Amino acid sequence: MPHINAKIKNGMFVFDIKYTSASQNINATGTIDIHTNELKFDIHQTEDNIHYTDVVPVFEGLKPHIQLRCDNKKCKMNYYYCSNSLVCERASKRWNGHYYNYADYTRIRPFLSYYEACNIDKYWVQTDNIYGMTRIISTANPDSDPITIDPINFSSFDKDRLKTRILTIVTFG
Repeated sequence: MPHINAKIKNGMFVFDIKYTSASQNINATGTIDIHTNELKFDIHQTEDNIHYTDVVPVFEGLKPHIQLRCDNKKCKMNYYYCSNSLVCERASKRWNGHYYNYADYTRIRPFLSYYEACNIDKYWVQTDNIYGMTRIISTANPDSDPITIDPINFSSFDKDRLKTRILTIVTFG
């Protein structure tokens, strides 16, 4: 299964797509500008007559999504964020009175936050924005039923207030 792994560098996600099927062999480098969501592909081979219009559906078919995590070893909260799958918005460019679809210009549509999560003491706290709930799961007893509450907006709390809120819910919930 192809995997896209791209870190942000100079305001861009840069990634390679290598895809082979019975009818296509795609080898391209893609970039996504994090400020404009503009997506571009640089196709490396020409022997298979691959065009830009061939790469975009392959990219979408890989179901790419954004995953962010905090790697700070001192934090211990292991914050994690995941978006829904990225979808392309095809734009056409006008040149000399004619419209050319996909001309090398595609944009990532605004995406939704699927979920965000973190560790708080011995609990995994996951706000699922698709289902509209927060689950608090015991890491000491993962087979137990999670505590389910209304969604918690992580960004409305600092680290200490979020921890206090979760531990209060666990204690009295």
